[in-house]
Amino acid sequence: SLGTSQVTVSVSDGTVTVQRSFTWSILGGAQETVVSAVSAAPNSGTGEARSFALQYSDSVGAVDLETVAVRFATSATATAGTCALSYNRASGLLPLLNDAGTSWTAAALGSGTLQNGQCAVALGSSSASSSGNNLTLNLAMSFDSPYAGAKNIFMFAESAGGATRGWQDRGDWTVPAGAAGVTAPTVSPASGSGASQVFTAQYADGLGATNL
Repeated sequence: SLGTSQVTVSVSDGTVTVQRSFTWSILGGAQETVVSAVSAAPNSGTGEARSFALQYSDSVGAVDLETVAVRFATSATATAGTCALSYNRASGLLPLLNDAGTSWTAAALGSGTLQNGQCAVALGSSSASSSGNNLTLNLAMSFDSPYAGAKNIFMFAESAGGATRGWQDRGDWTVPAGAAGVTAPTVSPASGSGASQVFTAQYADGLGATNL
């Protein structure tokens, strides 16, 4: 067991016995870092737009978390044609995987929108906060019509030292058919010619026009 003990060693040749006593300490090793994707709120439902509170933990403290991620998909390993985001705690950047699943586009939380063909995240309505061992990533998400159907909410966390439990399934979300997401549906006139013209462009956001 851990701690300090008194140890006595005896040696005898049958006539003379010699004893020596000493102390020996058994120290605990380095504590294992345990990281986890704790929960998604909501963890079930249906909708084309929703704000998700994603909580992650690190036994060393939230400051030890390097990367946390979420993937709205039917498979934790899906890449092309999916909705996957990763948040780097140190830089504050939120990358979104492109449609081909080959590269990431990153932006800081606070303003603007990140979007691919499956989903969009309103950066101005999204945030990250830490408390003790927990980091909470709040993402204002909207989903596009081609991505309709039931999706799992896969979450991932990794510490600065590389500790991870891999992708963990933390819920289910259904994207309804006809989901609008963030779109630019019309421009008028849509065609023509001339040296000058007044154009009327219409934009839509599943989270509401105030989110644009």
